Amino acid sequence: MNKDFLFFDFETLSNKPLTAPIISMGAIAGNWGDSVEQLKETGFYCNVRTEEQMELGLKPNKETLKWWLSQGPDAQKVIGAKNKITIQECLQLFSSWCELSEIGQNTKTWIRAPHFDMIIFENLQNKIYGSSDHYPFNHWKVRDVRTAIDLLYGVDNGYAPNARDLIADAGLVEHNALDDCIKDYLQMNQMISHML
Repeated sequence: MNKDFLFFDFETLSNKPLTAPIISMGAIAGNWGDSVEQLKETGFYCNVRTEEQMELGLKPNKETLKWWLSQGPDAQKVIGAKNKITIQECLQLFSSWCELSEIGQNTKTWIRAPHFDMIIFENLQNKIYGSSDHYPFNHWKVRDVRTAIDLLYGVDNGYAPNARDLIADAGLVEHNALDDCIKDYLQMNQMISHML
């Protein structure tokens, strides 16, 4: 049975999507009502080397590097991570994970910034495979988290009114790609799971 949702997120060294090297990728897949523990246990996460990405023409920018240096030590761990893999390996593992996670034609893919993360994803597909036809998910089902949260809660900032409490209660790390997916899931799930 296909999963209800896929959330994915990149952490990058640039705020320019066409040249942003990624340093980590996280994703979760499941059904509305799943627990944080379930999603963490079955989630996808990898730290990514930047050297090969530079050879593809991607490059960090000073503004983003300075921003990372201003973040807390838990967030900065991604920069000094030892278990990094190539971007090619990351994308291959992500595709395999999507298949194992039963991402199907009707699974909706949720991204907090489609104009950023989807452009990065498509750009990497083009650079590595020569086309962006290697989607492990249905690109017609890509949706924007911010818009959904605005509509669900009647807000205009893309965050649930109790977002801080939800995140604190779940013990999630700021700017960790896997935890960021779970943060968005929690905000949407508390409304959607009651509608089903």
